Amino acid sequence: GDSAKKKVYLVPATLRPETMYGQTNCFVLPDGDYGCYELASGEVFVCSARAALGLAHQGAFVDDAASSAQQKTFVPHFGETGFSKPPASLCDVKGWDLLGSAVKAPLSTYDKVYVTPLTTISMTKGTGVVTSVPSDSPDDYIALKELQEDAGLRAKYNIEAHMVQPYAVVPVIRVEVAASASAADAAPPAKTAGSSSTTNGAASSSAATGWASDTCAAYWCDKLGITSQRDTVKLKQAKGETYLHGFNNGVMLVGAYAGAKVSDAKPKVKEDLVASGDAVLYFEPESAVVSRSGEECIVAHTDQWYLTYGEQSWRDAVVAHVTGASGTKTFEAYNAENLARFEYTLGWMREWACSRLFGLGTKIPWDPRWVIESLSDSTIYMAYYAVAHLLQGLDNLDGLSSPERAAPEAAAAAADAPPAVADLRDGDAIWDFVFHGRGDDASFSPVVRRMRREFAYWYPMDLRVSGKDLIGNHLTMCLYNHAAIWPEHPELWPRGMYCNGFVLLDGDKMSKSTGNFLMLEEACRLYSADAVRFALADAGDTLEDANFERKRADNAVQMLFVEEEFARKVCSRHPEAAGGPLEFRDTTTDATELLFMDRAFANEMRKLARDATAHFEQMRWRDGILAGVVGLQIARDAYREWCYRSRIPMRRDLARTFVETQAVLIAPVCPHFADHVWSRILDKAPLGAKGPGSLRDPAGVWPA
Repeated sequence: GDSAKKKVYLVPATLRPETMYGQTNCFVLPDGDYGCYELASGEVFVCSARAALGLAHQGAFVDDAASSAQQKTFVPHFGETGFSKPPASLCDVKGWDLLGSAVKAPLSTYDKVYVTPLTTISMTKGTGVVTSVPSDSPDDYIALKELQEDAGLRAKYNIEAHMVQPYAVVPVIRVEVAASASAADAAPPAKTAGSSSTTNGAASSSAATGWASDTCAAYWCDKLGITSQRDTVKLKQAKGETYLHGFNNGVMLVGAYAGAKVSDAKPKVKEDLVASGDAVLYFEPESAVVSRSGEECIVAHTDQWYLTYGEQSWRDAVVAHVTGASGTKTFEAYNAENLARFEYTLGWMREWACSRLFGLGTKIPWDPRWVIESLSDSTIYMAYYAVAHLLQGLDNLDGLSSPERAAPEAAAAAADAPPAVADLRDGDAIWDFVFHGRGDDASFSPVVRRMRREFAYWYPMDLRVSGKDLIGNHLTMCLYNHAAIWPEHPELWPRGMYCNGFVLLDGDKMSKSTGNFLMLEEACRLYSADAVRFALADAGDTLEDANFERKRADNAVQMLFVEEEFARKVCSRHPEAAGGPLEFRDTTTDATELLFMDRAFANEMRKLARDATAHFEQMRWRDGILAGVVGLQIARDAYREWCYRSRIPMRRDLARTFVETQAVLIAPVCPHFADHVWSRILDKAPLGAKGPGSLRDPAGVWPA
């Protein structure tokens, strides 16, 4: 029938098109399920059902007469392919049915190669078909070598000797590595039967001189003594060395780009294969992605709007801002790991699909069918925060009590009435004036001019606090989009971003199914807001996951109670203050009356205050409370113990200084406790108040 005349392709997936010159065979999983799927072009692909479903959503089964190249077709909208499951297969086959078949491999030195077994193939990755390049893949090298040398293994899979034995390893890439470039070379080569100082592929190496090879996979398998596919740990090491140095240090030995660096040849070989019709582009997630409905996610090639992150001049400006390349520090990442992640993301981020057809979001102005997807949206919304109160009123996030809604006519008559929402949407001139200062002041209403003043006063954003998982997308996009909106004013770009890890609960991942779960409201009800904040501050500061411990929150409740009692006794506001267990000596400020331990305690408080302040400025909350709370209490307890053993009462002024200092240092973490102690026990102006004696008055904060 017609199906006998169709072109049939066994389609392996590869990330290394530049190595295709070295194909010696093709692997399938003997027990794997494969289908024969007819493309819109009439060609038939033999692959897994999972790969066929992915291809269906990438245009392989869409008849696109306007496009001459199959790989350029696309699905207009996700879900409109007609394939909610893999397309119908012309026939289904097992991997066993394919073993021993002869196929022509594009770019291969050999006219034909044979299909052979590989039991480690995953049918949930790629197409279920794997091309074999033993020169540059340790797994392929060992698998082919076992088939060549083991007659029993060949017989088990009905593979004849002529299908594998004549196929020698083909040198494709030359790699030369200096000694310091490979940590594995620090160990002496493993001794194996028949091995010598000169390894396969004319390789030569030593810890002193490095190594070089035309067949890296063979070199590393010999060097590490790998003889079986079961040597998974060593194979992983060999693969890492081969792939890393092949890409970074390799030079092509064959093909149209012989003599070129592998990193330069790789994209060119891919383009050539696609242009000649010997390859199609296929995309899938880097690792398994499961939706909330429990379904495995695939990549769909849809009509889409992209933002061209990575454009050279745009990227260079953001990199200079983040790294301080100009010589002036303009961005604070707070720790080296944070900064490294931003630099890494700026290195790889390129075109980003920024739109979708469904869900919540802002409409794309030039194509209102689409909304901006969540990671791309809300990247400069903090600029609106600077003027939101003038448009919506104070404490009015939903906007329901705005002047226009309450009394439209009166609001319109007011000289400083907010602009109508419709005017703001349609009036680019207003936002150009507010954000850029473009236009004549006199042409705008008083409230718009005030919006401009507010924005100019508050911007830029000094600090953004977020999760580490957003460095690779949303936060870097925030930097890019600020640079796009204010290209001539880098002083308006974000000044700092602090990122943290996820939160564990008592050392384990929070999960409703296991019962290890605690809502914030419940935690505050159990322990109080300040105790929860203290336990969170103590949970960890780095990108490592923080560990919230219930026991720590419990202890914080007790600690805060004890410290309040101490403060009351110091300030004679406790029933036991007179004649109680704590005795104080009231003294003048004459320094001559200070004993050595008095001076030591005062000095330690000043040092701990300085240390805690430095930690807080760097967002190191755990270190801050260790110095400013725990350390301070240890110093107080040591001073109190010395006084008790020496039968010398504590100096009341030093004890009061301790209470003041602790209230100030604990305020960022436990503000309610600090305000209570400061204003109700110490009788100072409330936190946040201005004037002498308040926390905003340095003289009222730090002891002289």
